[in-house]
Amino acid sequence: MATVLLFSILFFAASYLLYRGKLARFLGNRILSMLSSRDWAVVILGGVIAPIIFYYAINQHTPLGVRKWNIIAADGMLILVQFQSMFLLMITASYCLLRWRLSGESCGLVRRTDWWAWSALASSLAAMLLIGSNGYEVSWMVFTAVGFLVYSVSFLLLRGIRGLISNERLISVAAVNRGMIILLMLSTICTSLLVPFYYVDEKKWIRADTLYTLNPEHLELDNRSYRTMQAMKQVLDERLEMIR
Repeated sequence: MATVLLFSILFFAASYLLYRGKLARFLGNRILSMLSSRDWAVVILGGVIAPIIFYYAINQHTPLGVRKWNIIAADGMLILVQFQSMFLLMITASYCLLRWRLSGESCGLVRRTDWWAWSALASSLAAMLLIGSNGYEVSWMVFTAVGFLVYSVSFLLLRGIRGLISNERLISVAAVNRGMIILLMLSTICTSLLVPFYYVDEKKWIRADTLYTLNPEHLELDNRSYRTMQAMKQVLDERLEMIR
């Protein structure tokens, strides 16, 4: 779902530039070229790398990583919402930082990042932290975290629709979209690097599992089922012994 969202936004941003024509693409590229290597470093580190590191730190090294529960805890919402929060945090942070650096380098052609964009960033961050505080069952924290995500997604959709149907500040929107295409491609590449890491992590925990490991000596049952069957057999033997 998160991958679909990321590719949808990337497709939308690319389609916008094609829709607006060559002039918008040319002027947008000219404004984007005003960014220095330092500006790009700030945007990439803060908008792409930092959210991934933050998610990894929370997920692996804090009690907010929802790793104490299994995947069906809270109807599977814990893992889903926290992972979606990372994606939205990457997108909103990239957008905010890109506009912030462009506004300083373009002599006012690109407006500064407004409070709405920063609030969408804060909403994504709050969702990631709040869902980690939830217990095994669905509670108000789950619904609140989902509400935060809906707010962030609504911001992205409404901001994209407004840029598509309005001709106001056309060059500014074209420059931001052009930059976002680059950042979204980097986000896709960086998040794909998490796949082999979590695959290895999954294999580690499977090897450490002592309850659901299959054992040929246990009639092809996992250890948990075999122990349960043995306990039931012991109780049954005790009852039969009492009857005798």
